[in-house]
Amino acid sequence: MGSCLTKVQVLWMPRCATSDLDGIASLSSLRELYLAYNDIVDISPCSLLEHIQILDLEGSVIRIESYISLVRIISPLCRASPILIKFNLICIVSVKEPYIREYK
Repeated sequence: MGSCLTKVQVLWMPRCATSDLDGIASLSSLRELYLAYNDIVDISPCSLLEHIQILDLEGSVIRIESYISLVRIISPLCRASPILIKFNLICIVSVKEPYIREYK
């Protein structure tokens, strides 16, 4: 995202067709992140946000390799209040299985 934006505390980017969160950790002061209704698939970069208080990922399609991966990613974010992931299609993608299971 942007390495020179270290002072940004609130970022609103709903419905921007954002699909990649690589580099989000460089926003080291970020406290509120609003990314509702984007094309975000991988939320793992969000686990690096140390000061996050509000995380809104409503309406994204999240792909996770397993339930354990989901817990590992979401657990550090539990300090955020609230985490909005409602209305997400969460796909559990298994390397061993040739199909994708979809959960709502």
